[in-house]
Amino acid sequence: MQKGIDKKLLIPFITSIGFIAISVNSIFKGIDQHQTWRIVLASVGGLFFVVIAAIIINAFIKNRKTTAEG
Repeated sequence: MQKGIDKKLLIPFITSIGFIAISVNSIFKGIDQHQTWRIVLASVGGLFFVVIAAIIINAFIKNRKTTAEG
């Protein structure tokens, strides 16, 4: 049953990593074009998705620990 939970966490994790990559690309474009607003928005958005990825990783680790214990 725990493997089903791990599979459910995979798609949101990959999606959040993709959005982090888009945010990094937007930061580089903002630096290149001297657009402070783009840098700020991409940084805030990237931070949001880093937090989501960290929560997903934490849930994955908790699922692994409960599987190993039980």
